[in-house]
Amino acid sequence: RGLGDVYKRQMYTFKIKNKDGKVQEYNHINKVYYGHKGVLEYNLENEEIFNHHYSVGYDLHLYSDTNAFTISKSEISIIEVIKEN
Repeated sequence: RGLGDVYKRQMYTFKIKNKDGKVQEYNHINKVYYGHKGVLEYNLENEEIFNHHYSVGYDLHLYSDTNAFTISKSEISIIEVIKEN
């Protein structure tokens, strides 16, 4: 493998629709955490981010290389996950 073959992480855009119908976009997400500590926890990366069946019953923590977001479960109506190119 040459230096150009550095592993590139798949990134995702999350579109979160709140209960008022407004959509907020979160781009370049490469890590997701949600759940209850010690009870039901999900740490998702790579393809798991896309394949996971999300619940709107938990706060959602989204991470990119430059940002971290926490979305309150009370604000989440629909979670849409899109693979970025």
